[in-house]
Amino acid sequence: MKAKDNFEKAVRLGNVNAMYNMGCFHLSDEKGIKYSFSEAYEYFKQAAEKGHTFSAYNVAIMHLLGIGTFESC
Repeated sequence: MKAKDNFEKAVRLGNVNAMYNMGCFHLSDEKGIKYSFSEAYEYFKQAAEKGHTFSAYNVAIMHLLGIGTFESC
């Protein structure tokens, strides 16, 4: 999948929007993407640590519900 390859390249270059998008990919059921809550959490966490607001929100929700990480409110 071309989009996935481009986002992975952008993640390696430190692009926070690409980190967020890769997290979203891992929450979807797209061809060529391994569906994984823990992978999504890791991408969202990386982007949140760099100041990405939507990623921080997703990390908080994932902690609240215990999806992809431990439950912690």
